[in-house]
Amino acid sequence: MPASKRVLSADVALIVYLLASLLLVNLLLASLAGAQSSGNSGSICGIVVDSTGAVVPKAVVHIHNPGSGLERSTSSDGDGKFQFPNIPFNAYHLTVSAGGWIKD
Repeated sequence: MPASKRVLSADVALIVYLLASLLLVNLLLASLAGAQSSGNSGSICGIVVDSTGAVVPKAVVHIHNPGSGLERSTSSDGDGKFQFPNIPFNAYHLTVSAGGWIKD
């Protein structure tokens, strides 16, 4: 593998998956607490990091709901942060890719 390519390890994928799962659980709990006045949408946000804990700027983060067909993409900022505002409450598949990174 060329030295310029880094591998998006299973550890990074697991970290991103766990962060997204925690955010989804938090979103669902918040919806239960304020269901009478909060409407029917929320946001998904997080930070993309590699296996060393370093942030990954300009990573493409994609969410997809196979049931509704909703798909959205965004990029992480210079601090690795990303956000999907105004997302209908539902379960989503989340994937991350970045230049120079490949999935393991």
